[in-house]
Amino acid sequence: MKKVKLNLKTIWLGGLVFLIPVLCFSQFSPTFQSAGSSGKGNAEITPYYANIGTGYEGERAQVFDNFGFQLGVGISDRTEIRAKYDRFSVHEFEGGMNLLMVGPKFSTESGKFAVFIPIGSNFEKDMDATWMTEPTFIFSPALGEKIHLNLSPGFLIPLSSDVGLDETFLKLNFGLAFQLKGGWIIRPEGGLMYFLQEIGDGHFYNFGLGVSKLLASK
Repeated sequence: MKKVKLNLKTIWLGGLVFLIPVLCFSQFSPTFQSAGSSGKGNAEITPYYANIGTGYEGERAQVFDNFGFQLGVGISDRTEIRAKYDRFSVHEFEGGMNLLMVGPKFSTESGKFAVFIPIGSNFEKDMDATWMTEPTFIFSPALGEKIHLNLSPGFLIPLSSDVGLDETFLKLNFGLAFQLKGGWIIRPEGGLMYFLQEIGDGHFYNFGLGVSKLLASK
């Protein structure tokens, strides 16, 4: 199969052709974290997989497989530095895209609210880098002693000069966190993603599973 450069991709869906710029291939994956901090000196690691597709007028098509890894390190009781690596494989085409984002996460004392502000860029052969930020707000109310609901709306905002702010996305992710023994957490999660300028005309969707492990310093 001929290799296709991913700075512009055409996706056929129900007779409609979408031309999607490189920014759309950036951060589609769910959040896979709760509002609470891992704590000073502790760390949380989370490998995950997400199935990503697009929907338009009742029709759907799977577009990406997303394998990723997330690491959060507590620098204080309420503050973490988090890094996310994502590998997106594109269906029907050879190749894919890598994305790395790093930023601080600030949690409240209750552990119910947090804001995560990563900045990063894609990197792949034959693809121009696109810098972006993804401010995300996380709300994690308890549904039981060992279960939390995670709601994490956010925005994907381009920072590169060759991509305008009109390419901003709205992300609405939602999931659950099941706390198990030994610091393990199971995270089923999904969400929707929209162009701000085209809300109602179509969307991207994701559903995936992450598994977190809390590594305590003591």
